[in-house]
Amino acid sequence: MIEAVFKKKIVLVATVLAGLLVCNGVQKNESSLSVSPHIKAITSVEEFNAVFLSSGSRLLVFYLYADWCGPCRMVTPIIENVADAMNERADFFSIDIDKSPQITGIFNTNSIPHVALVSNQTVVSSLGGVHAEQEYIDAVQTFSDPQSRSEPDGQIIDGIRVITIDDDSAPLRLNVYRGEALRLIFGESEYDRTVSISGMGQFGSAKKGEELAISFTVRDVGVVPFEVTRVVNGESVTVQGGIVVSGFVAPEGNQFVNLFASEARELIADSAVVVFDVRTDHEYLGGHLENAVHIPLDQLEQRIGELSEYRDKPFLVYCRSGNRSVVASQILMRNGFHRLYHLRTGIRGWIAQGYELVQ
Repeated sequence: MIEAVFKKKIVLVATVLAGLLVCNGVQKNESSLSVSPHIKAITSVEEFNAVFLSSGSRLLVFYLYADWCGPCRMVTPIIENVADAMNERADFFSIDIDKSPQITGIFNTNSIPHVALVSNQTVVSSLGGVHAEQEYIDAVQTFSDPQSRSEPDGQIIDGIRVITIDDDSAPLRLNVYRGEALRLIFGESEYDRTVSISGMGQFGSAKKGEELAISFTVRDVGVVPFEVTRVVNGESVTVQGGIVVSGFVAPEGNQFVNLFASEARELIADSAVVVFDVRTDHEYLGGHLENAVHIPLDQLEQRIGELSEYRDKPFLVYCRSGNRSVVASQILMRNGFHRLYHLRTGIRGWIAQGYELVQ
């Protein structure tokens, strides 16, 4: 039953229609994608599913565009060059959002041009808008070889990824997974300083000799820029950095399968699966999946021994929206639980389908 669910064709329910997608500076002009021989056009859900489900760890690059989009006409030749140069590292596909609006929702974007990188049925990175050719090449190089991907920085403590930054005087690149709660701790400095992570709505300041901590959750793949400004001899000196947010890809030897609510419901019919709820006590008491084992994420590391009797069984891990459950999955794998299924839309997706909860 588990294998059947794993192989079952995903039925895409588009949440974003082409009419909602926006493109700055657009004009209605007749123009079409001058297709590189290394870019295949996808025109149907069936075609997309066949590619999406059969790729395994092979990197897929999806380019969403429209003929009437001005910035798309700038990006198209760049993507063609990248596809020609990197076709041995990844497979490239184009999706015209006007001709295939039913496909666009899976990428959770409301603007074009948009480039999504997918591996193991997970969006591991994305670039929206217009970027330099080298940025696309760097992204393909990074995510096409699992051995070359940067491991996430810091460590998970009580369900939160804690990253300590001792030197903020040089540009920083931090690596994390989508859905993680982060706590960035900037060590003591000999200068007054401020930290701005505007994309997350986070700002902080500290005096000379003080630590500075900022906490937030990253919910989308991509790059979150931030700035550290120090006051040196009365002048402001700003250093820029970036938080690279990737989709979680299980380490070798582990199974991690994202499921929609309908697939998870079928999986639960197999009594071998352990349904595992990592929400808070209050959330759990408000309603949960039937027969769910419950340990809040912030207690999981301390209470992992309670799960020892289930070590050889597959787990279906869920939370409210699919964020905390990603962190829980990492903790489980680190402690010897190697067959995991993940409710990607969380219990919210379950409720949206009208499926039953128990109390």
